[in-house]
Amino acid sequence: MSTIYGRRHLRWVRDGSAWVMCNGNTEFARAVPDEKYPGMWRVRSAEGRLSDMANLTWAKDAAASMALAILNRTTAPHYASGDARNSARDAAQKRKARSPALVPSNTGSDLSDARMSDLQLFA
Repeated sequence: MSTIYGRRHLRWVRDGSAWVMCNGNTEFARAVPDEKYPGMWRVRSAEGRLSDMANLTWAKDAAASMALAILNRTTAPHYASGDARNSARDAAQKRKARSPALVPSNTGSDLSDARMSDLQLFA
């Protein structure tokens, strides 16, 4: 069974004016202050891409989300197969098929004459 990483597996390290997101000795992203606007931050990915501006809290959240996406993509078996989008779509279709939705009967749609009090039941 593979490990699913969470925020508890990540750690922030201060590096000059930047905050670095690490897992062990691996750096995934850093929150760097914007050069033009004081108090605003950007996330620099390990590949060097720079994000849009955000406050420090949002920049750190974005960096942590990026790091977790990388860690969990490389360890989870269904992502390793390259079929993540199909797996997610199949799971959503299964949930939809299992749980019928309730819609008010006065919506004007011609779904069915079957009624359950004031609601129509359809899948």
